[in-house]
Amino acid sequence: MKKITSGKLQAIFAERDTETILRYTNVRRFAIENGIPHILERNIILIDPAEFMRKVNPNGWEGRYKMPRLRTLKECVRLWNERFRRWQIDKHDIERLIRESKITSFKHGNRWVLNYDEVIEALREYVKTYSGHPIARQNKRKRNWILADL
Repeated sequence: MKKITSGKLQAIFAERDTETILRYTNVRRFAIENGIPHILERNIILIDPAEFMRKVNPNGWEGRYKMPRLRTLKECVRLWNERFRRWQIDKHDIERLIRESKITSFKHGNRWVLNYDEVIEALREYVKTYSGHPIARQNKRKRNWILADL
C-alpha cells in the first residue's frame, strides 16, 4: 500500500472538515502510539492511510457529529436559570430526570456529569408538565382562574 506523509493525511481531513482538530503532529503521535505501519525517513513519517482510517474510525461511521456539551449538575442548574429566568429550577429537578433516565448522565467522583443539550430538552417538557414545579402550579392557577371566569 502506498504511504503518505502526516501533513497530507491531515490535509485530507481538513478538506472534508474545515473545523477538524486534527493536526499533522497529532497524526504522527496517533500512528506511533497505535502501531499503525509507518516509515521514518529524514524526519518525515510516511503512514499507511488505510490502516490509519481503520484505527481512527473502527466502526466505519460517516457524517458529522456534534460533540455533546458535558456539564456538572451544579453547572446545568446555573446555566438553565441564567437562560430561562421565567422557569427557575434547582438541583432536585435535574436529579428527578436522572432517576427517570430521561437524560444521559454518569457519576464522576462525587459529581454528576450530564449532557446539557439533553437536559435543556428534558427540562423544557418537565417544567411545563410536572405538577409539583412552581411554574406548573402557577399555570394551573391561571387556568383555574380563566375557567372560573367563564
